[in-house]
Amino acid sequence: MSPAQATLRVALWVAVTLLSNYYGNHFVFAREQAGIASSDISLSEMLLCTLWGISTLTCLGIPVIPPAAIRGRLLFLAVANASAVRLFYMSAALIQLTLLQTVRSCQPLVVTVVVYLAFNETYSLPTYLTLIPITVGFSMAAGGDPMFEATGFTFAILSMCSLVGVNVMSRYTLAAARATDTQIHPLQLQAWMCTGSLLLLTAMDAIRSDGGWHRLLSAAGSTEPGRGATLVALAAIEGTLYHMSNVGTFTSIDIFDPLSFAIIDTLRRLSVV
Repeated sequence: MSPAQATLRVALWVAVTLLSNYYGNHFVFAREQAGIASSDISLSEMLLCTLWGISTLTCLGIPVIPPAAIRGRLLFLAVANASAVRLFYMSAALIQLTLLQTVRSCQPLVVTVVVYLAFNETYSLPTYLTLIPITVGFSMAAGGDPMFEATGFTFAILSMCSLVGVNVMSRYTLAAARATDTQIHPLQLQAWMCTGSLLLLTAMDAIRSDGGWHRLLSAAGSTEPGRGATLVALAAIEGTLYHMSNVGTFTSIDIFDPLSFAIIDTLRRLSVV
């Protein structure tokens, strides 16, 4: 892929992310009006991602069933992704979105640690030095937020760490597949991960009689203003844009090394802030 093509792909990824957050804000407002918990949004998002992912693979004639060789890694990806999205919305209910995105923009710091511990990979000293401004900015943003809340901040950090696990493991899963001549498309990995996350979140939700699916379905079937068709439409738009943003994520993971990807993702999140 040429630099121009890579740049265009990243630009489209950023544009879709901005749209996703724009409609996401509207969905959050409608969710609050309808009495739906913040964490319930992760259920609707994973449902839309799963439906779009499987439909895309089917239309393109790409196998939907994952090979047995990578199912262990897929389980890790599903758990890490489910944790990332659920913790994200738990955090969003307690701290401002700008601080939450600032925390997530610190991925490069965690990536350098993860790739060293998991894969014994290191980077040059100049590369490590460039991470200092991120650390300083992160500290200033956290300490200067007038609405700082420790629990929400902790959830944000845990969500960011889970997200790093997803991104790094996805990159190395695709690389390992190519090394063994196993054909895995990034869209397959995305669809499999989202499907696994949806099943895990649904299993957790089923433990409670008044869980997220119950709240979502009750609000979707309501005839009150701001609920029913309006809520379903916003959920569909936001979920579809979130899926498209995920497409940008996984196709970018396939062409950039983990640290470069994390830095690009940081710029993407700063554009949201």
